[in-house]
Amino acid sequence: MIENKPGAANVETVHNIEELIQSTLSVADSFPNHLSDSRANDRPRFFPETPEILNVQIVSLPSESVSEGQSRLRARLNKLFSKDLSVKEKIRATPLLGYALAWVNALVKLPVTRHHHQVDIDLLHRKLALNDEKITHVNARLSAAQSYIDARVELLNHEVNSKIDAIRNALESRLEVQEKIDASFRLKEIEEIQCATRLYELESVRSAARLHEIESVRSAHRLHSMEMLDIGTRLMKLEQIEGARKLKHYARLLQMSQKESSELKNQVDQLSVRLAQMHVSDDLPVDGRLRDRVDVPNNNVQIDSLKKASFDQFFSDFEDAFRGERAEIKRRLEVYLPYVREVMSPSAGQSDFHLIDVGCGRGEWLELMTDQGMSALGIDLNEQKVKACIDVGLAAKTADAISFLREQEVGSLSVVTGFHIIEHLPFETLIALFDAALAALKPGGIVIFETPNPENLLVGSCNFYFDPTHLNPIVPAVAQFMATQRGFSHAEIMRLHPYPDDHLAHGETEVDHIVNRYLFGAQDYALIARK
Repeated sequence: MIENKPGAANVETVHNIEELIQSTLSVADSFPNHLSDSRANDRPRFFPETPEILNVQIVSLPSESVSEGQSRLRARLNKLFSKDLSVKEKIRATPLLGYALAWVNALVKLPVTRHHHQVDIDLLHRKLALNDEKITHVNARLSAAQSYIDARVELLNHEVNSKIDAIRNALESRLEVQEKIDASFRLKEIEEIQCATRLYELESVRSAARLHEIESVRSAHRLHSMEMLDIGTRLMKLEQIEGARKLKHYARLLQMSQKESSELKNQVDQLSVRLAQMHVSDDLPVDGRLRDRVDVPNNNVQIDSLKKASFDQFFSDFEDAFRGERAEIKRRLEVYLPYVREVMSPSAGQSDFHLIDVGCGRGEWLELMTDQGMSALGIDLNEQKVKACIDVGLAAKTADAISFLREQEVGSLSVVTGFHIIEHLPFETLIALFDAALAALKPGGIVIFETPNPENLLVGSCNFYFDPTHLNPIVPAVAQFMATQRGFSHAEIMRLHPYPDDHLAHGETEVDHIVNRYLFGAQDYALIARK
């Protein structure tokens, strides 16, 4: 550290400065007396018009300029000799001397100033070292956090993959069962067709035997009549009769063979069409019923009726297995009650149905409407589901939804609903459903369609395909656009049914938020559009 110890030269300089200050003060005390003298006499001495050194004529300054300079000088001197200023301030205000003393003071204090600057630099170095330590500590914490995040993501990936594998195994087992069911149906159809073919062949054999017996009787009768003729006539007539009989028999056999060949060809074509249709997914519409197929001979209507009943039963059992308990479904559907109460007329009689539920299924929504004292009618193509609704006292009807809505009087309905129905429909059919609902609704009426939410990756990639009749998931923004584009004045999206809290990642990192949003977010959403 540099010590501030002035030497002998510094002491002498200080003494000289003090003497100079004293002499300046003594001169300043007598300076006002000179100013009190005649200004005319003092003017050549302080402001000479012609310099003595140079024998050059110069222009005299105007009197105003001289007065202004005198005023400045007077103000300067008044400030210099003011009693309010300290000696130090007076010295600093002295021309030239003040600047010289300031420089001397700066030179004297230079070691101290350098010391202060060195101390400040050392302090800055310490702060930089502390900042480096903090940065190192933060980097270590970030590395630990990154390791934790990686481990968490790996654990989540493992859990998700495990669930996906379990779901895949369940689907494969379901597909195997479905294939066995389809194979049994196909075998049953083939056996029935074979039985019909055998019956037809047996009838053909019996007919041929009867014809042969008739021909035998006729031949015996003819032979008996020929015996009465002579031998030549008998032989000639016998040959003619035999030739005609053979010709007629051959013609009949040809006709029968052609007819049998045509019928067998038709049966083979019909069987091929039916077997091909068994592999087409369009055979199963929304409610699981088989579409119209090519008829087969004899017992076709009965066979189609049995298959339709079988598929209706299959999808009824399927809904019972995967839809959930009735009480739970009714509790979930209560979220739509405020919208329905807003538009349902309180004066509507029980005989007037102002709410139509498309694809009513087991009738949970109809039952909830009945509990709330509202009139509602369910429409479904599955006869067993409609019968189940009627058995428990609900209003339901077997009909095509779009055709039924088109038959209604324009502007006669308040609400049209459809829960998990639009994902079953092709694009053209879905547009037709929007148009039919818009025409049937009164001004201010609403349509409510609930469907799986593909924004949830687990739903969009796996759970959506639990139902083999699902076609394509519908993005919420697309459903909203379709409603407004077809003429609804307002459409909103309500996201529903997120995964329980025990599925969520409870961290506060961005990864946790992304996982909770795209894997465990809303599983369904509802489109609520107003006319």
